[in-house]
Amino acid sequence: MATPIQRIEKEYLLGALNYKDIPLKCFTGKTEYTFVLRELDEDRIVLESKDRLSVFRKDAKIELKFSPQSEMANIITFSVYVYKVEDRRLITSIPDYLYKNLSRSYSRVPQTPELNMILQKDGFYYDLNYEKIDMVDATEFDDFVSRLNEDKINAFIDENLHWIQQKTDGYKLSLFAHTRAASVEEKAVGKLGKILFISMPDGGFVAETKNSGEMFFTEQLFTEFLLKSGENPESAQEKITRVLRQRAAQNICSDCYVPVIFLSYIIGYIHIWVNEGVNPPITLHSIETFRQLAKIIAFSLERGNYFESNKKQIPAFTPKLIDISAGGFLFVVDSSKEKIIYSVDDHFSVRITISSRVIRCKASIVRDHFDKINVYYGCKFEDMEIEDTRFLFESIYGKPFTDNDIQFVAGAV
Repeated sequence: MATPIQRIEKEYLLGALNYKDIPLKCFTGKTEYTFVLRELDEDRIVLESKDRLSVFRKDAKIELKFSPQSEMANIITFSVYVYKVEDRRLITSIPDYLYKNLSRSYSRVPQTPELNMILQKDGFYYDLNYEKIDMVDATEFDDFVSRLNEDKINAFIDENLHWIQQKTDGYKLSLFAHTRAASVEEKAVGKLGKILFISMPDGGFVAETKNSGEMFFTEQLFTEFLLKSGENPESAQEKITRVLRQRAAQNICSDCYVPVIFLSYIIGYIHIWVNEGVNPPITLHSIETFRQLAKIIAFSLERGNYFESNKKQIPAFTPKLIDISAGGFLFVVDSSKEKIIYSVDDHFSVRITISSRVIRCKASIVRDHFDKINVYYGCKFEDMEIEDTRFLFESIYGKPFTDNDIQFVAGAV
């Protein structure tokens, strides 16, 4: 895995590049260029090469690598954007991060037009018609949960339901496959998959300070949901006031909606409430018990083949490649459009076509990265024949595959 370099070490390394003429390598246009850093300012660096740089374009993002010890054993990599090309000089941005231990021996290059890749992962996925939370898998449990057999699952559910019956004044399990969300509370939980907890002794919604992981609806988050649903600020505030007044009128001191999430799908909710009187108010600690119960319910539904009719074989697909090297590749998935999200250590069967040659091998995901929309997967090739590696290397780099390159084949990305 890559290790980001801390700020002080980053400044030291950039300074060393500036004063020691350490060579920087950059591979683009099937050519490896060597640079030295000539100028280092607050907002730009100037790189100089012995070669003409007509292949480089303004605003292009390029990756550079170097070794502080002038040997390619401990490689540091970073990316910059090209501001300007001047004959044998590049003026670029300052790198945001420097990385070491990237487990990458080959330079990455953009996908070439003549290369086509198809990936196939064994197994199944669930194609469900529910709201989805991106990048959340609520059925990943502790070892204790994953080892539960059917009898233990039922016993766990019975034990928790008995506790809820004893400590609360009412509860209800609703699955959206059977009951559509009707109230504004149900719609909010079913849309965003957050816990809606109203505690009248504490004045209403969970405070921001207790919601650092954004697990709960705060009043602000609930207001934002109403505004996105078409309410104006005045009507949104009226609805929130009505929600709180209804609890007070019904003598409810604690009200909690906990979403039931299967994989990334919001399939229902558990509703628990406590009236003023015998039972103490619900606490954040007891809500953790409700969350565990919701997870077990989702797990038991899968065990009971509740989703079987929506189970489909994972199809082969052509990945949207960001770049490729002789050792691996990086592809991206739009999580809002895809029903399948992969994980580190997942394995693929790979079919690469270059011109008229077909290469077959395996690949595994070694790292992933999430942003607000996309998921990025870094993969390494496995079980590729040496002659196929040689052909791939020479096709994407445009130079012979030498004996010196063979030592980097295993484990490169």
